[in-house]
Amino acid sequence: MRKKWANVWSYTQQDYRSSPSTIENQVQIVRIRSNHVTNQLKLRFSNEYGMETIKFHKVLVRVLEEKTLNVREEKVVHVAGKEEISIFPASNLISDTLTFEVKYGMILEIETHLKKPTVLHSGTVSYSRRELEVFNYVGDNRTFVEQKELFQMVKDNTRMFYVYGISGVDFLVNEKVKTIVAFGDSLTQQGFWVDHLKGRLFQEKQHEIAILNRGIGGSRMLKGQNPKNDVFTRHGNAGLFRFEKELFMYGEIDSAICFHGINDLISRHDGGNEYEFSFEDILLGFTQYANLAHQHNVKAYIATITPMKHSIFFNESFEKERQAVNEWIREQRYFDGVFDFEKAVVDKNDSALLAYDYDCGDGLHLSDKGGKALAESIDLAMLLGNER
Repeated sequence: MRKKWANVWSYTQQDYRSSPSTIENQVQIVRIRSNHVTNQLKLRFSNEYGMETIKFHKVLVRVLEEKTLNVREEKVVHVAGKEEISIFPASNLISDTLTFEVKYGMILEIETHLKKPTVLHSGTVSYSRRELEVFNYVGDNRTFVEQKELFQMVKDNTRMFYVYGISGVDFLVNEKVKTIVAFGDSLTQQGFWVDHLKGRLFQEKQHEIAILNRGIGGSRMLKGQNPKNDVFTRHGNAGLFRFEKELFMYGEIDSAICFHGINDLISRHDGGNEYEFSFEDILLGFTQYANLAHQHNVKAYIATITPMKHSIFFNESFEKERQAVNEWIREQRYFDGVFDFEKAVVDKNDSALLAYDYDCGDGLHLSDKGGKALAESIDLAMLLGNER
C-alpha cells in the first residue's frame, strides 16, 4: 500500500505577546496518544508570534506503552542534522525523520530542554487533558512546577495549560487515512468535544483518523482581534482569513467541522462592536466556509451554536439571532451535513440555557461532560463518509 506523510496532531498557535512569560533551565514533557500506526515520524516546531528565539539544546522523543507508560524506544530529535534546535521568531521548523514503531494507543512523549532565559510569546493553549498532557520541570534537579507558577496566561486562567515550541506531529501512514479539522473559537480550542471525539473514534476502533484542533479563544468569523481588547492578535484574525490557511497549513485534509459564530453574535449585541456588520453578513460568512472547503474538494460540516443564557454576554437580542442562525443552519444546503450541537446540550426546560451538567460554570463554555455530549451527538457515518 502506498504511503504518505500526514499531520496526526496539531493545534493553531496562539498569540500571547500581550502576556509574555520568561522561563529558563526548564524541561517540558508533552504526551499525545496515537490513533495511528507508523514506523516513521517527524516533529513540527513553531514560534509563530515569538519576539525572540526559542532554543532547545536537546529534544527527545519516546514511545510509551499505553497503560504502563513503560518506555519502548527513545531517540534524540535533529533538525538538519543538528541536535540543538533554534526556532527563530515568526518561523516554523520540521525535524529530520525519526524511525519508531508506533501502534494504536501508544503514547508519544516529547521532552524539550531549554537552558537560557527566554521570553515566550507564542504556543498552544487548551483545557482538556484527555488526549494531550504537559508537565514542566525546572532546575538541574528537575523539580516539578505547576504551570500557574511559570506562565502568565495560565496564572490568569488556571483552567488552561500551555505548550511552547512544539506545534505538530507528522506520521508516515497509508494513503487511506482520514484527516478532519475542527475549526472555531474557544468552544473548540478548549478541546473538550474534540478530545471526546478522538476518544470515541479510538474506542470504536475507528483508527487512522486524525482530528486537528483549529480553535482560537475569542475568534470571530467576520473580524479579527478587537484592538480595544488586545493590541496584538490574541483572539486571532477573522475566521474568513484563517479558514483556508489553517485547514491546509500542514497538508491535505478530508473534511472540516465548522463550529463558529457565537462571538460574532455577541459582538453585534454587546455594545462594543468596533464596526458594523449585519445578520446577513454572518450567514454569508458561513456560506463562504462551505465554498472555500469545496474549492479544495473537502467536505464541510456545520454545527449549531450552543446556548449561553447564564453568560455575562447574554441578552435577549443575542438570543433571538442565535435561534435564527440555528434555524438557518438546520435548513441550509451549502454544507455537506449538520451536527446539532445545541440540541445535545440545551436545558430541557429552557431553550436559551446551557444545561447545568454541560456548563463549565460561566454559562457559555463547556464542561468535560458537555464536550462528551457534543462528541456523542456527531453522526460518525456521515462524518467519515460511511453513509449507507
